[in-house]
Amino acid sequence: MDHYYSTSQDLAEHAAVYDLDTLGFRDTLFSMGVSSVHELIVKGRPHMLAQFVLSLMQAERERTQHIQGRAVALVCAAVMPLVYLRDQKDWLLSVDVVHGLFALPTLERFAWDREDTWKEGAKREAGYFVKTYGKAWENIILPLQTFLLSFPGYDKGNLGSQGDRASEEYGQLTVQLFRTLGRLRLSR
Repeated sequence: MDHYYSTSQDLAEHAAVYDLDTLGFRDTLFSMGVSSVHELIVKGRPHMLAQFVLSLMQAERERTQHIQGRAVALVCAAVMPLVYLRDQKDWLLSVDVVHGLFALPTLERFAWDREDTWKEGAKREAGYFVKTYGKAWENIILPLQTFLLSFPGYDKGNLGSQGDRASEEYGQLTVQLFRTLGRLRLSR
């Protein structure tokens, strides 16, 4: 979505939502001889503003690469148990099944072996996978559990209703995944 700003003050206020210390830009501003984004926009020279915007763009590129790396880790962690269930003839694997699994609450119920609806609406009881596959399941699902536990803001105690940080970060990750899975659906 494009944003248009009527004044440099409007633009500066919007830019201020960036936590400049976290993004590492506070030092960049100081090295330019200004102390705030507003001051840079109002008083800065054109090359200074261009340099700052380019720095923001580079940070966004790096953030996107980080998200893609997390998406790869998630896919690798989730594919093992899915293929295991397919090979055990317990689950007919399809693009739709994979797509549905990547909704965070569904993924959590799958990873932690909680009660859920699956297989065309059948109910899966809590502990089904461990009861059915035992130690093998515990070993196969461990990478997915580890992924979830290492995810920023994730709290296993909030199963199915994660906080804003985990939900937002996971949402950014699923945009990458759903874009790719959408292409797979179209190629059937």
